[in-house]
Amino acid sequence: MKWTKEIAFLIGALEDGSLIKRAKIGDFSVEIEQKDKKWLEKIAENFKKAFSITPTITYRKDKNVWRLRVYSKKIVEKLEHYQKNLEELLYQSLEIQKSFLQAVYDAEGSVDKNKWRITLSNKKIELLLLLKKMLKNFGIETQKIWHYKWGVKVLPITKKKNIILFYKLIGFSHSLKKRKLEKKIKSLASPP
Repeated sequence: MKWTKEIAFLIGALEDGSLIKRAKIGDFSVEIEQKDKKWLEKIAENFKKAFSITPTITYRKDKNVWRLRVYSKKIVEKLEHYQKNLEELLYQSLEIQKSFLQAVYDAEGSVDKNKWRITLSNKKIELLLLLKKMLKNFGIETQKIWHYKWGVKVLPITKKKNIILFYKLIGFSHSLKKRKLEKKIKSLASPP
């Protein structure tokens, strides 16, 4: 199957979502819950471009989150195939790699409030090693992956030059994370 920037974005965003397969009851769906409705709308745009389908986005009052859902066995199976072949991303264009990186960092990344550091937390070491290689393709150096707790590992990007490169070449589309990073970058231009 051919990678596109839309597919890459969806696969990255799914780090914060689920592919649901309950064959006995015929439930095949994609589900992502998030407080940032605008980010879910961006994901919905990518679904529309990649699969010509419009996901539903509903508010879950009990959890105070928005939920994006797509019901389709065919789409679940296609996305599952891409998830199993992430290494192929290393051989895709930088535009496709950027799309994946941005979505993964939107889903699992964070901007440190006090330090020059962007981190990505995930339990899958293979994913973190892949991200490390992909970031290097953009000239962004990462530090050693460290173990946090409950099996979670953290991939840190440190040093101002790497944070600036991430900002210029990858960036966030998640509005809260985007604002945090922009604030940090703007602090460089203003005197203390």
